[in-house]
Amino acid sequence: MDTKNSPSRELWDQLPTAVLLVDASGRVLEANRAAAELLGSAPPGKSLFELAGESRTVLEEKLASVLSTGRPAELELTAGRPDGTRFLFGMGMSRVGPAADGKVLILGRDLESVRLGRRYRELFDRSPEPIVVTRPDTGAFLDSNSAFERLIGRSREQMQADGVSPVPVPTRLGTGVESWQEAEVSVETPDGRTLRLQTRTGLYTLEGEPLLVTFIRDETAMLAAERRYQQIFRQAAEAIAITDDSGQRFLDANPSFEVLSGYALEELRTMDCDRLWELPDGEWRQALAASREGSVSRASFIARASGRIPVALRWSPLGHQNRGGWMVVVHDLRAELKAEELERSLALVQRSQALGQMASGIAHDFNNTLMAALPWADLLSRKFPEEETIRKATDQIRRAVQRAREVTRQLLDFAQPKKPEKRRTSLAALVRQQLRMIRPAIPPEIAIEVSAADEGWVDVDAAQIGQALLNLALNGRDAMPAGGELHLEIRRPTPSEVVRWEVDAASTVLLSVRDTGRGIPEHELQSIFDPFFTTKEIGSGPGLGLPVALRIIQQHEGSIYVDSEPGAGTTFYVLLPASAKVDKPTPGPAETGLRDGRGRLDGVRVFIADDEVIVLEGLLALLEIEGAHASGWTTGEALLERLERGDPPDLVVLDLGMPGLGGKEAHRRIRLRFPELPVLISSGYGDGERIESVQDARTRYLQKPYDSDALCAAIGELLG
Repeated sequence: MDTKNSPSRELWDQLPTAVLLVDASGRVLEANRAAAELLGSAPPGKSLFELAGESRTVLEEKLASVLSTGRPAELELTAGRPDGTRFLFGMGMSRVGPAADGKVLILGRDLESVRLGRRYRELFDRSPEPIVVTRPDTGAFLDSNSAFERLIGRSREQMQADGVSPVPVPTRLGTGVESWQEAEVSVETPDGRTLRLQTRTGLYTLEGEPLLVTFIRDETAMLAAERRYQQIFRQAAEAIAITDDSGQRFLDANPSFEVLSGYALEELRTMDCDRLWELPDGEWRQALAASREGSVSRASFIARASGRIPVALRWSPLGHQNRGGWMVVVHDLRAELKAEELERSLALVQRSQALGQMASGIAHDFNNTLMAALPWADLLSRKFPEEETIRKATDQIRRAVQRAREVTRQLLDFAQPKKPEKRRTSLAALVRQQLRMIRPAIPPEIAIEVSAADEGWVDVDAAQIGQALLNLALNGRDAMPAGGELHLEIRRPTPSEVVRWEVDAASTVLLSVRDTGRGIPEHELQSIFDPFFTTKEIGSGPGLGLPVALRIIQQHEGSIYVDSEPGAGTTFYVLLPASAKVDKPTPGPAETGLRDGRGRLDGVRVFIADDEVIVLEGLLALLEIEGAHASGWTTGEALLERLERGDPPDLVVLDLGMPGLGGKEAHRRIRLRFPELPVLISSGYGDGERIESVQDARTRYLQKPYDSDALCAAIGELLG
């Protein structure tokens, strides 16, 4: 080794790694300054084995192996210093010169310090707070963590190449002592963003070297979060207000709170909270005082000029010990009360559905019963055409069946709503006829007047328009609990109404329904056609009458308008397209082409399937007297079995609702085997969906009950 003051020795001593030269016995021949500091003494002359303690045997074996083989080796052992402290000594050993010289060079480090440095570096990099390290004299960039790189959008290497920190930091904080300085700065990032940053810079001394460490908080994100909070607060559907820490004064409120309370924010800030919600004196303040850290909930009412609103109030503290005031969330309970009413309405709908199913079954059985009467009545009139008594009896039977058929049709319309079956109808006659159904539902204290400027011919489904008229009349009844007048008028629109509604008077028929009741407030007019909207007391009705009326009128390409004023009554204007058709005489029996003096259906072969024996027998007898050759079965299976034997008839009559193989499936199988065979489908149900599914060019539908004229006309149409 060079002399003590030589340049080589100086370089040897400045090495940061501990370097020792030992002989085969482990005696330290030379050691640099780092080795002396690490081992806690001036090691030359001492034995390295004495430092190894319990690991001496392992060290001796490693040293002997390096000397004998010449291969370098590494070793970690716990070493002790003269002062009794112990540390983890990591060393690399290499032989110097030939084995005969017996010298080994050892490079050693305190592994605990290395590992601790790595841990601090890992914590530094993982910190979510951006950190930058600079020189205090020049401000030159030295280091930064990953959070700082993400914030600025540049890597450490790029910033080291630039030489300066992208964030301005102070360069003078004091002399030789640690101190702090805070600042607000703005920084432009490479991608064009402007950041508003809060910096806190401290002076540190690390291994004798002064460093500036700057911790950074991004105020940009906080400002954006505050803007988002304000946006959420302002746009929240729930009503929210902020009060002072006493809960007595309003500081802020969102627009939903203003709408619900009926007061603007400026008015709220000048009033005491007690003026708004109805709570027992002092109760809610006592609750707030008893729960400074948690939320408090109460049910109450908001008192405003237009009336009391049921609400649920919830106070939540802002800040520790509520020093930031209270946030009050007000939930409008009217929706829940409406939901309870809706639940009751749904129960009513379910009962109505069950009633509808029952009505459909009743209508079916009733129609089959009526169907059993008509063929026999026709048979009597055909058999004894000269008998006056029999003719009168059969006429009375037909009229009774006709009236009963209208009843069953109304039952089916109730049970199975369907598309309008439009026919040219006198609206004036329909109103007068419907009045017989309306009058019993209207108290005698309400007078009803009907006026018609003309007949008002329209193409409508009379049953559905009658239902809409009934709903409008009942709405007027409910508006006059103490009595009044109900006026129904049919006419053409006036010139002012033509301009108002943009309609053509010549092609429009107007039906007005006017009551002298209490009227509808302007703010409720826009909601009267909403499902379940009602101004009546809870439990007095589901609020479906006007929506159903609107749906029916719209299905007829019409529209409804309403005029109302509180205390002056309400008028509904129903506008319907006027009929463009002209009256045509209904073809009589002599014009059907089926009568020839000997019978209507001479030589026509007809197969019939109907599970009602009395209906089947009546049809067979009727067709026979009309000159047809008719055969019948009570099941669809029996009919198909006969068809499979060949020699098909001219026409098949199928009942749609037979048990077992029903008319729909029987029709499908007939079409597969005999695609051109005419089929007449009949049913006592008003099952529009099933009827539409079986209709084609060679199939017609006939609703039960039908008479011989309708039957012969349908057969004539199918047979051409």
